Amino acid sequence: MLLTWSTTDLLVLMENCRFFYGEQTIPFMHSYLDLQAYAQRRMGADMSQQMGLSRACEALGISEEGSDLHRALDDSLLTAQILMKVFEPASFEAAVSPANQEFYDRITFKTTIISDIDSPLIQRSELRFACENCGRNLKRTSEWKFRNRAFFAEFHCAGCGKDYTGRIQFKQKYEGIEIKKRLAERVKPEAEEASGQADPPKEAKEEP
Repeated sequence: MLLTWSTTDLLVLMENCRFFYGEQTIPFMHSYLDLQAYAQRRMGADMSQQMGLSRACEALGISEEGSDLHRALDDSLLTAQILMKVFEPASFEAAVSPANQEFYDRITFKTTIISDIDSPLIQRSELRFACENCGRNLKRTSEWKFRNRAFFAEFHCAGCGKDYTGRIQFKQKYEGIEIKKRLAERVKPEAEEASGQADPPKEAKEEP
């Protein structure tokens, strides 16, 4: 079994096997565990961000004194101490992955952001939005534009007259398409004036 702190070193090892031996797999690895992900789950940490080795040691009360971080041996010893702190048999066994073809397909899959609105991977129904005020389906009033890794378009509600900007991102992952949608109401300038939101006049300052 091979354990690494994140999959970065694993991918480097796989690249070395390809370069030096022409192997697409790591011949001596029969199973694998990403100890960084396992430790974060066991610690109840936020999984949306990767936790560094030093931060994990600090959180678990493991001293780094005398260790030279980013040196293979010292990093391995600190990683082993983290494992001793967070290890629990059932959860550990569940986190281990057999190094089969599916494992290699998953680990080498490149997550991509879809930037073509006409991609066959995008279902047209996902491009629809409903009014947050009255629940009606919104009518798109502009072309889709791609910027900042997402699609944007303007929408109008025929029911209550509200205007919106819709944002949607399609991320192609190994498990399938991940979709993130967001709708923001657009406030018309005349509406701002009518509501009295204009800045109040500034008082004149007295000269000294």
